[in-house]
Amino acid sequence: MDEIQKAQHSALRLLKFRYRSEKEMRDYLQRKNISPSGIDRVVAWLYEQRLLDDEIFCAEWIRSRRSSGYGAFRVARELRLKGIPKDMVDRHLRQEYGVDERVKVIRELIERRLRLLRDEPSLKRRRKIYSYLLVRGFSYDEIDQALDGREL
Repeated sequence: MDEIQKAQHSALRLLKFRYRSEKEMRDYLQRKNISPSGIDRVVAWLYEQRLLDDEIFCAEWIRSRRSSGYGAFRVARELRLKGIPKDMVDRHLRQEYGVDERVKVIRELIERRLRLLRDEPSLKRRRKIYSYLLVRGFSYDEIDQALDGREL
């Protein structure tokens, strides 16, 4: 098996688990000690086979992370680390994350978290919920809007 066939086989194995960005694929092939020209050829082949597409990857990643309760800030950061251009990320986030949707997700997460923290004092509960939501990628403004003066 020559280098290109080996690289194609490795790439296909990686794609079995989930869709990948071009940067992820290039990094993976580089770790497999594939030459730069070999990486270019395999990436081009993957595009020809429609197995690699950053637009599709970006949209799928956002849908997956949104359904898992992650906010736009965190998802954007993850996509940038995966090599997706900022303008593409922003465009897809605008399509997928409406204000009403974000508030709804935050409220659901708050309800779940409150069940776990019901024995905590109110101030501590509030602080933990804010921290939890900030780590998940929501902004202070979004959290405040979702709380809407509600006591925790």
